[in-house]
Amino acid sequence: MADTVLVTGASGFVGAAVARKALARGFKVKVLMRPTASRANVEGLDVEIAPGDMRDAVSMAAALKGARYLFHVAADYRLWARDPSEIARNNLEGARATMAGALNAGVERVVRVSEEYRILGRHRDDSRPSHFDYQGLRFGQDTLYVFAGLCAVDTPEHVEQMCRALRDHGQVCTRMGAYKPRTNPYSFQGHGRACLNYVFEIAGRYGIKVIAMEITHESHVQEIRQALRETGSKTGVMLQIGTRNTQNFELLKAVGRQQEFPVLLKRGFGITLDESLNAAEYLASEGNSKVVFGLRGMKTNMGDPHRNFVDFAHVPSVKRLTRMPVCADPSHSVGSRTRAPDGILDVMHVTAQAVTAGANMVLVDFHPDPPKALVDGPQALLLAELPHFLADVAIAREAYLQRQKLAASQRAQG
Repeated sequence: MADTVLVTGASGFVGAAVARKALARGFKVKVLMRPTASRANVEGLDVEIAPGDMRDAVSMAAALKGARYLFHVAADYRLWARDPSEIARNNLEGARATMAGALNAGVERVVRVSEEYRILGRHRDDSRPSHFDYQGLRFGQDTLYVFAGLCAVDTPEHVEQMCRALRDHGQVCTRMGAYKPRTNPYSFQGHGRACLNYVFEIAGRYGIKVIAMEITHESHVQEIRQALRETGSKTGVMLQIGTRNTQNFELLKAVGRQQEFPVLLKRGFGITLDESLNAAEYLASEGNSKVVFGLRGMKTNMGDPHRNFVDFAHVPSVKRLTRMPVCADPSHSVGSRTRAPDGILDVMHVTAQAVTAGANMVLVDFHPDPPKALVDGPQALLLAELPHFLADVAIAREAYLQRQKLAASQRAQG
């Protein structure tokens, strides 16, 4: 028999999102709601509605009966009230009554959802690992995948050369740009729907399981879905929301409402980390918490001579603040094929920085013939450099794992 979860505050979008997540994990869900509260956010969900008020001990006891876990989301979020003490009563007395009720009912664990990133964030004393599975691959804060590929799809021949090289070097993920938002309206903006069928057919033929593909409009989701169906669904897609759309809230909500495809959300290049993490929360609040957070550099001349200021020091910060896997995009951070005096490409140096800091995904541009690339050719690595790049990533990953062991040893010694 499934364990029972009680969720307070399910009339709001955060509480309703928590209820949906619990249902998806196989829990039996009860929601505490005032008789006058709107049921719109839980309409259609297979939940048991327990009428009551968190400040009322009798109704709380009835709602908590049989519950193993409690998610306390309810709160009075008003910024102003005629009687300010009413807000305090609702929040403080309500929380005390809820905790006391949970203690009396023998609830095993209480999660008070009060952090800013309520669904994707880590809450107090929560160091548990988390992940999501897609296309037979596990994406979490302890895994690592390289998504090497074409920034922009140009020809079927180049797609095939790229996928063949990946297969020959044991890779099952790639990036392929079909929809390209550009600063200049006259620049190439991708082949769009016209290239999807051959991209998916070729990728499937070479054993590619997941393709990271940027979208710029919600209609692109249906185009991708249709093309996958027409080609036999032999591969999968991780929808990418690029830096220019990080705060396109209607797009975020539309993509969040579908749960078929996971999402790679890139950090906005001109906004704070907090603002970008809240953008990810938009996706989760609509129901899709299969989100990877992407770091791709910040637009500032303080990053010169690189194209953007490399922000990979935020890899551990994002993992501490949230449960999202973290992706690093070294190509758009560096923006060139410059090489240090030690003979190592800058792209490889910053990739190693991200991986040794615990990055879980690397999104990097390659091209069979960079001078002929339709987008960002100067920053693309050569197919001949793929084995070197992968070996360098492996060295950095091993260094990260050794650093983990060293830290665990130090903690064990007190």
